Amino acid sequence: MANDIIDLLAHGFDWTGARVAHVRPDDLDAPTPCDGWPLRHLLDHMLASLEGLAAAASGEGPDPHQVDPEVQAGTDHLGDDCGRTAFAAVRDRALTAWRRPDVMAGTCALPLGVLPAPVAAQINLVEVVVHGWDVSQATGEQEAIPPELAEPILAFSRQTVAPARGRAFGPDLEVGDTVAERVVAFLGRKP
Repeated sequence: MANDIIDLLAHGFDWTGARVAHVRPDDLDAPTPCDGWPLRHLLDHMLASLEGLAAAASGEGPDPHQVDPEVQAGTDHLGDDCGRTAFAAVRDRALTAWRRPDVMAGTCALPLGVLPAPVAAQINLVEVVVHGWDVSQATGEQEAIPPELAEPILAFSRQTVAPARGRAFGPDLEVGDTVAERVVAFLGRKP
């Protein structure tokens, strides 16, 4: 199981990195599937969230600035290349942390509490891939989440998302012909 989730995370970071590579400066004000979130804010949120998950996998506690969405919204993680450098750095940090031999036997301190590391790794997978899909929608790329990523994300999400409905996730739209469409619809996005 530990190697499976690490392989999925590596694939997820690669897939989303390809989406981030398509972002141009004139895309940053484009709307995203997340109501009220232009792409600039979604990228800042994604980068901060991924940094927090990488820190947790490294054994660090949650950063209070990453807990407060107001502080997070005012932080620019994008630099002058639409977030590509920041994304590559957080990808490298996260994968290094998740590949430590003992990491999956431990716990991770996240803003929502202390969780078993395998659960935090699954949250990391959801965060990187689903926000990658958001990015692809905002840039007009319209790339579907690959089934090998969508299937484990949907299975995990069905077990864990219910308590976060209304805060972090919209309602399940209960639509979709493919597993990729069903996963984004389950997480409150219109496929």
